[in-house]
Amino acid sequence: MNHRLAVLALAFTLAGCGGGDNGPPSASEDYANTVCGDLSTWVADQQATLKSLEDAGPSISREDLRAAVVRVRDSGGVLFLAGLEPLDAPESDPGRQAKSELDNFEMKVLQQFGPVVRAVEGNTGVVALASMLTSALSTATNEVKSTLDELQNLDSDELKDAFQDSDKCTMLRDQVESIGSGS
Repeated sequence: MNHRLAVLALAFTLAGCGGGDNGPPSASEDYANTVCGDLSTWVADQQATLKSLEDAGPSISREDLRAAVVRVRDSGGVLFLAGLEPLDAPESDPGRQAKSELDNFEMKVLQQFGPVVRAVEGNTGVVALASMLTSALSTATNEVKSTLDELQNLDSDELKDAFQDSDKCTMLRDQVESIGSGS
């Protein structure tokens, strides 16, 4: 009986029904998975920071805000973007287009967080600072959706398909859409 199961398993595998894919992922698929996986982690970190601000509510202190800004800036925020920089986009016009989209995302995020970092070092009031940080986090997180849309519409069937079909990109899309729906 075990022999029969082994033969069936082999037959399904050879027929392509064994759950595997048709070989190792392409460079485009690896790139899409890495980018979307990193962006998903980044979004989760920013959402956790937003949640901690919401949980603190009106009793939030300047030190809580300073810690949130440091967390965003260092551990899961802006420095994350430096990790996207060395990713090797495929050497093609669409690969350069993908890198350009990620560079644009980085620029928009830095524009969101620059004033917050300066405000936490200055004399900005706690309520204004909390509002600035919450707004920057929300805007930057929503920029992920725009960036993912652009990556999924690149002028290359291979890269476009990689970003559309990647499990990590599907998870990221679901994650970002759940943010927009408030769930």
